[in-house]
Amino acid sequence: MAKPSKEVERKWLVLDPPALSKYERVKIVQGYLSGTESGTEVRLRREDKKYFETFKIGTGLERDEMEVELSKKQFKILWPATRSRRLAKTRYKISYKGQKRSS
Repeated sequence: MAKPSKEVERKWLVLDPPALSKYERVKIVQGYLSGTESGTEVRLRREDKKYFETFKIGTGLERDEMEVELSKKQFKILWPATRSRRLAKTRYKISYKGQKRSS
């Protein structure tokens, strides 16, 4: 079972971004099974060949989060329920002052 953790949302404005083609990246697709006005969300995510179900509770910049790794079969069973609530993105891993960050 997954342990609860805190998600802290952070965003940066990068005035002079680097050429992203030289950085490690991961393709992500995700879809939402549910979401409420109180901020509770249940999300499915595929990152390359890994699959996750994530529960987020709360609103604002800090929220409680629990993530469980799924098998490909489990993901495929749940994925159709996210129809019309999906997105795709690319996450780049960039080192800044010796610390690796994902963007």
